[in-house]
Amino acid sequence: MKYVVAFLITLLILTTLTYFVLQTWDIQLFSAQYLTKSYTTFGLLAVGSFLLTAVITLFFGGNRNKFDKSAPGVAQKRI
Repeated sequence: MKYVVAFLITLLILTTLTYFVLQTWDIQLFSAQYLTKSYTTFGLLAVGSFLLTAVITLFFGGNRNKFDKSAPGVAQKRI
């Protein structure tokens, strides 16, 4: 998951740098509105994935109390 997020952030940074380099040379491949829409889309995806992860953790993350913590070695299920 961290590689996917790092790839997306790198892609956004490279797109932004490309925009500014092309602006330096007065080349118009895409507009600033394209960057705004890209950042908005990325932000919505990030917030949505965070909320989805939080909901899944809250509903399905209660398995810690089903294991015997006093058992040595590998976690043993409580009977």
